[in-house]
Amino acid sequence: PSYAVSEEEKSEDHQECSMVDLVQGTENYLIVGKREYGKTTLLRQLALSLITSNTSTAAPAIPCVIEFPDIRRGTGRFHRLLRAQLPDTDGYEFTFDELIKIGSLVVLIDDFDFSDEIRHGVVTDFLKSHPTARFIFAMNSELFQDIGVPVTPEEGVPFTTVYMEPFNRRQMRRLVERWDLKP
Repeated sequence: PSYAVSEEEKSEDHQECSMVDLVQGTENYLIVGKREYGKTTLLRQLALSLITSNTSTAAPAIPCVIEFPDIRRGTGRFHRLLRAQLPDTDGYEFTFDELIKIGSLVVLIDDFDFSDEIRHGVVTDFLKSHPTARFIFAMNSELFQDIGVPVTPEEGVPFTTVYMEPFNRRQMRRLVERWDLKP
């Protein structure tokens, strides 16, 4: 599947961003799409792809998928939420804090809501204190259209906005036909 890139980066017909770009890239992404367009499925597939792509790297990308509504006020609480989503690091080469420091932690947040000032503030504080971690947020496009919330994060960390587009019938058929095939 492909996804349109942000308005600033679009040409008249738009650029596309592939799953490979999302997995192998080092950028932070804001994935925007309508309800039921597959943002949650995409985040989960990204996490799985990040795990399976770790075979050749010295410092592996470790995905951590969390739901935005699960975020509570307090840096310690956010750290505990992230740690709870990761496998036990006992016996591994890197601790949780080292994963953050070396940039191996990939934080995937589903249902991000810029209008929720408390949770947004917790994430902003984490972003500012851990700029080496990678972030991928997914949010509902109706949210900012309905209430005027800006699409671009203002966390001081650069993000690329990716707009999900619906599949047409041919694309959906192709996806189903190739579901279990490796490229």
